[in-house]
Amino acid sequence: MIPQFVVTCPSDLARLAGEISSGQVQLPITTVELQLLLPLTTSDEVERCLNDAESFSCHAYDLRTTRRDAIKVLSLTPMFKTWRLVWSEFPPEAVQNFIFNINLPASSIVTTWADSKIYWRRSVPNTGGLAILEGRVYQAVLILATVMRIRSKGKANFSLAGAEEYVAMQSQNDRREEIVFSSLNLLMARQPTCVPNFDWSRPKVPHKN
Repeated sequence: MIPQFVVTCPSDLARLAGEISSGQVQLPITTVELQLLLPLTTSDEVERCLNDAESFSCHAYDLRTTRRDAIKVLSLTPMFKTWRLVWSEFPPEAVQNFIFNINLPASSIVTTWADSKIYWRRSVPNTGGLAILEGRVYQAVLILATVMRIRSKGKANFSLAGAEEYVAMQSQNDRREEIVFSSLNLLMARQPTCVPNFDWSRPKVPHKN
């Protein structure tokens, strides 16, 4: 049985690419899981991300209180660039399934919040949790997945772990419907066959209430 490869940084992915090229790994690989946020595990790394001019931000909202405090915690933009470049060296059709794992890393920030799930900010959920601002992680995942789709000749499957998407439903009582973000596969089927241009510049600073 071909194992599932779990990679936590671009160097792990580069090592796997080297093992493939040297014939140490049998192809095709069933599953590769990219743990995209794992490197941010210490307060120093969080602080570096907060101060970095090219970091994209994630804010933690506790909507059970009147004041919505925000903490930047997420990954640096250059890391996603590196993921993309490393993957472009993989042989075509090398991997059948990709899992983009964006679970929060183990850190003191997570324990601060009763609900530490990540939500795509199509609409801010009505619970405590993390809302990704401006879709930057979302777009970075799409760029990575697009490169992988090209290299797999459109045959690979894609999924997300650690993320849920909240969609505001138009109804009389204005309730929100929670859906698991399992539509990445369908979304990728509509993506172009080339890597889209993406503005990696510094995100706008959100307005503080």
